[in-house]
Amino acid sequence: MESTKEDYRKKMEAQLAEWSARLDVLKAKVAQTAAETKTELHEELEKLRAVETTGKKHLADVEIAAAETWGEVKVEIEKKWNQLHGTALAIWAKLS
Repeated sequence: MESTKEDYRKKMEAQLAEWSARLDVLKAKVAQTAAETKTELHEELEKLRAVETTGKKHLADVEIAAAETWGEVKVEIEKKWNQLHGTALAIWAKLS
């Protein structure tokens, strides 16, 4: 796993960028679906937006973590990030 705060921040930013791109694809899919499926897709889209928002908060936590406490903070942030990533993957799998 990443050894520095900067490496970890970059990893989180890359993951958020990927999620954002996937959200854009999903938005386009929602726009092209029939009304009955549109509601379900819209609900999943909202869940993914919440995941993205939480991811941005975790990224902000990395930004404010002091260098002296980075080792301790990283463990907690990494745990939360992995849970968030698992949630995102589960939603994407459901939509595929």
